[in-house]
Amino acid sequence: MLPKSEQYADELASMLEQQRKYRREPLRCALLSLCSHLLCRAILYRAIHSFAVLSTPLIAYVFLEWFGSSTADDWIGYALAGAFGAVGVTAALTRHMSLRASLEAGLVARDALRLLVWTRATQLDWSAVASHAASNVLPDVGGDRNEGSGGGG
Repeated sequence: MLPKSEQYADELASMLEQQRKYRREPLRCALLSLCSHLLCRAILYRAIHSFAVLSTPLIAYVFLEWFGSSTADDWIGYALAGAFGAVGVTAALTRHMSLRASLEAGLVARDALRLLVWTRATQLDWSAVASHAASNVLPDVGGDRNEGSGGGG
């Protein structure tokens, strides 16, 4: 999973560079464009779920009307009972798929942000080490240790 995470971080970093030129909030826009296909899929599944849940009372009403009628054919009742079950299964399945797509979008965003922060921290850490080495802040203690160790042989 690490190569995929690094890919998300690289995509996020390149999107941030592009967005800095044009917008005020580049991180939000870059994350939204990184996860937009997952969020659109979650919204589509949620719309199908809502349609299935809201059509259940309509099917129940038509089923009760059919049950009260003495002239209706039997196949209508069978079809309505099947539709009632199919709508329930569709609602449950699309609810699960919507939650799964939302979770995946959240994990992608978290992964990209975590790797972006890790990359920036690593860059800052190495730049600090390089600046210390360049300015010779660390004393040369190697010579002092050899002299003080008392090697009078």
